[in-house]
Amino acid sequence: MNQKTIYIEGMHCKSCANLIKLELLKLEGIKNVNIDLNTKKATIEYEKNLNNNKIKSIIEGLGYKMNE
Repeated sequence: MNQKTIYIEGMHCKSCANLIKLELLKLEGIKNVNIDLNTKKATIEYEKNLNNNKIKSIIEGLGYKMNE
């Protein structure tokens, strides 16, 4: 299992984090997403290759900003 850490700006509450998590889990290959609201850090566990552009598109489509 591979891991990637990204930073997400604009999250204010647990509902924000849950929404992002649910949308990312829909992507093929992503097995788990852990989001820490205090650090604005998301750790993504995945198999195979991870499409950063797709992840960024989902996060920004929800109204947040992704930084690696």
